[in-house]
This record gives sequence, structure tokens and C-alpha cells, in this order.
Amino acid sequence: MDDRLTDLEIRIAFLEQELREVSDVLRETRDLLDAATAELTQLRDHVVPNEPFDAKAEVPPHY
Repeated sequence: MDDRLTDLEIRIAFLEQELREVSDVLRETRDLLDAATAELTQLRDHVVPNEPFDAKAEVPPHY
């Protein structure tokens, strides 16, 4: 019975370590995704004007 208990304790310790590692990777991934989302938002705001497009105000150069 003691061997079984020791084996279970070892398994739990390994699982706890794995859980910490997965949690760290998940946190890093979330931080990277947040940074990429912020950068994409900045790029979109820079490229796409915030004002609505008015076709009548946009006169082609040949007119």
C-alpha cells in the first residue's frame, strides 16, 4: 500500500509540474496574442481612415 501511495504522490508531483509549464506557455501565448492584436489595431487605424468614405467627395484626377 505504501508503494502505491508513493507512486501516486510522484505522479501528482509530475502532473503539477506539467500544469505549471502549460499554464506558463498559455500565459506567454496570450501575451503574444494581445500584443499582435494591439499592433494589428494600430496598423488598421493607420491604413484605414476613421472617416466614412464619401464617393462624391472623391473626384478622380482626370476631372
